[in-house]
This record gives sequence, C-alpha cells and structure tokens, in this order.
Amino acid sequence: MFACIAPLLPHYAHEFALSKAAAGLLTGSYSAGVILGALAVGRARRLNPRTLTLLGLCTFGAATLVFGLGPNVAVLDLARVTQGIGCGGIWGGGLAWLAKASSPANRGRSLGVTLGASTFGTMLGPVVGTIAAAAEPRLVFGSVALAAVLCVPLVFTTKAPPSSAGQTASIARLLGNRTLAAGLIVLGVPFLGGGALSVLVPLQLSRLGGTRFEVGATFFVAAAAGTLISPLAGTLSDRRGRMLPIRIGLVAGILLLAALCFFRTLPVVMILTVGYLGCVFSLGPASTMALLTDVADRTEFEAALPAMQLLAIAAGELVGSTAGAALAQASRDAVTYAVLALLSLGALLAFRADVVGGRPTMVVEDRG
Repeated sequence: MFACIAPLLPHYAHEFALSKAAAGLLTGSYSAGVILGALAVGRARRLNPRTLTLLGLCTFGAATLVFGLGPNVAVLDLARVTQGIGCGGIWGGGLAWLAKASSPANRGRSLGVTLGASTFGTMLGPVVGTIAAAAEPRLVFGSVALAAVLCVPLVFTTKAPPSSAGQTASIARLLGNRTLAAGLIVLGVPFLGGGALSVLVPLQLSRLGGTRFEVGATFFVAAAAGTLISPLAGTLSDRRGRMLPIRIGLVAGILLLAALCFFRTLPVVMILTVGYLGCVFSLGPASTMALLTDVADRTEFEAALPAMQLLAIAAGELVGSTAGAALAQASRDAVTYAVLALLSLGALLAFRADVVGGRPTMVVEDRG
C-alpha cells in the first residue's frame, strides 16, 4: 500500500492544497508507521512469527478501511501510519519466519523470491491507486481491507516455526555490532532514494502533462521489473557472493539519480524512474538481507535482526519521502537527486566484502 498513494498524490495535492512537504508527509506517514511496527516487533521478538503476522494483518485491514473513508488529510495521515504499523507486524513476522525456514546455501534466492512477491504486491499499489482515483476510494480500499481479512485463515492454518529461545540481544546492542550496523545502512540507501522518488516523480510527471494513468503505469512497470529481477539477484548472491549484486545496485542507482538531475522530459523521467525503482530496489536489498542473516545466524542477534532490517527499510523510505521532498521544495528536485546520488556513492566507497571463517560478511574500511 506504500505505492498506492502515487497515482492519488496529484489529486490529493489539488483537493487539499498540499505543498511538496505535506505531500511528502502523506507519503512518508506509512513508513513512519512501519518504523513503529518494527520497534514493536523488536520488543516482542519472543512471540511466534505467526502471531506477529496475524496481528499485523488485522491492523492493516482496519486501517485500510479507514483510509478509504478518510474525509481530510489528517485522517489520511493517521490511517497511513496505522497501515504502516500493521505492515511492520506482517513483515517482521514474515522475515523471522523465513530466516528460520531457509538454509544459508539458498538464503539469497529465498529472500529474493520473497522480496519479488512483495514487489508483485507493490505492483498492485499503483493499480489500486489509479482505480481509486478514477472511481470510488471507499469501495476500492474496502475491498483491499477485505482481502487482508481473508488472508487471516491462511496464516492461522500454516505451521509456524517456534518462537526464539535463549538469550537475545537488544536493538541497541545489535546496533553496536559494527558489521550489522554497516549492513543496515547499506540496506536503507536504496529505500532512501525510493521514498524521495515516490513523492517527487508523481508531482513532476503531473507538471510535465502526465495523466494519472501514466503515473500509475510508471510505478506498475517498475514493480513488474522488480518482481522478475529480485529472485535472480538473490540467486546471483548465493553463487557469486553477496556484495556483487549490492555493488551493481549502488552503481546503477548513482547513474540513474544523476540522470534525473538533468533530464526533464516526460518519457525520460518515466524510464529513469522505472530503472531506479525496478532495478536498484531489486539488486541490492535481497543480497544485503541475506548477508546480514548470514552474520547473525545462530547468534544472540538472530531474533532482533528482522525488526532492524524492517526498521532500516522504513527509515530510508520515511527520510527520503519527507526530507527529500522538503529539500526539493526549498531548492529544486535536482538537488534532492544529487544528494541521494552522493549518499549512494559514499555507501559504495565505504563498504567492502570480507570472508571470515568461510562466511560472507561486510565491514567498513578504515580510512583514518
């Protein structure tokens, strides 16, 4: 549901007279909710992953219904935050479930397939938003809420792995681990750019004469590309090492963001957006998450890691959509894209791969 706002954003901006910063807040409020949900999952990491997933589904469904009925931007913001909290429970439980069920040899592929399935769901977001913009939001989002409720019996009847046993590290202790903290930063970088593009691109396409259909189609095609690329990137990381797809994704992100600084025609902006959201999102995250899980496997950090991965993703989207939009409003869109490109370049230069005891890990190069 994060991407469903893109086709609706020009409509809401006109109806509620939203500035770029306010539009960024509406977009980023979902990620703010995910952060809250991730923190809650981190505190409840001894719960069975199935319980977390069920709680998340119920919260998400109720909030989606409220979003469809929302009469003003304050209600929409609140509903988006609550949707994000529900998503935090779904993703936190799902990642913990997957970590316990997958083996290190095919972990990259498993995460790639999972993120590809998530991207397929994201594909439906622009479609839902486009239909809602052209039809009746109450009916459309009510149907999405019903779909979430219908998933509850499926999750409830699926055998879940046991809850975590033994000593588990706190979130603060996990962040004190240099390797894991470095990997979480790299994980958040693509989502930083994605959050900014989710706000700036719909508004830019609208200014360039793009229709709601063209805005929705741009994000739909990007998600379709991600659905196909993500499992392939995960398999590549299993066979050639975790860092290869991560580096390719960072380089591609730098080039695409730099191009967005200079090209301002409708078809080119659409193509560059598809390239970033479709390729950069798909190449790095699955491999980074697999690398982090390799490092935390069978350690005190294992139980807390899924919540922290989710937190890194949501924080990237939130900062990108809010701070990125505010920076663009104070200057130009190109300034935001340039800053994001520099951050991606910094991540590319600062991180390298090592092999410790035959297992891939990541460290920060000592430049002092």
